[in-house]
Amino acid sequence: MNHLIKNFSLMALLFCMFMQVLPSAMAASFFVDKGHTDVVEGISFEIVPPHLFIKKAFKLRGENLTPAQLLLIREAMPSIANMTHKVLMRPINKSFPFAENTGETLEKNLQEALEGAPLPRSIYQLQHIESPTQLFIQTLKNWQVTESSIQFSSDYFYRSDRSSAIYFRDTYLFTKTNGSWRFLQHPNSMPEGVLQCAQSALGWKRCDGGVQQ
Repeated sequence: MNHLIKNFSLMALLFCMFMQVLPSAMAASFFVDKGHTDVVEGISFEIVPPHLFIKKAFKLRGENLTPAQLLLIREAMPSIANMTHKVLMRPINKSFPFAENTGETLEKNLQEALEGAPLPRSIYQLQHIESPTQLFIQTLKNWQVTESSIQFSSDYFYRSDRSSAIYFRDTYLFTKTNGSWRFLQHPNSMPEGVLQCAQSALGWKRCDGGVQQ
């Protein structure tokens, strides 16, 4: 009888432990990152969808930006994130290299092309990145901000054929026209290109130099 009671107590203990762990496991499996608010020099940035992970890549600290400049970046953030998203998408064809696989975006890109709106360079085409290799954003940084223009560099990376990651940098210039921010042009005729990266003493990967491709 004592043996039966001991077994029952052990089973009850294990059941209680299982019930405590189960909600945490279920919560982790259904966790959705809805973003957060980041405050830089007193300026609040809503790091939320759409393009959440692109917005997370904005490097705003350590860039010698004034609160007024940060306000302008915050205003332009949705447009910059949207353009970056197009750069990351695999081209459908050479005529419209940044069309996403949706009718709405394809129609918008077609309209922009017909209107002569400038489009950023295709890194997939420049680097001859073949499917299924995917391009990712690492950091948007090196901000130069005036009341009517924002210039910045974007560091991308991709991994081809199980090799080490390849890092690539290009620079963009946005301008404010009719109250909205839009991509204007690349400040340089060629991208900075493939970067030479090294591991820092703290374990961070630093990519400070580029080789034009």
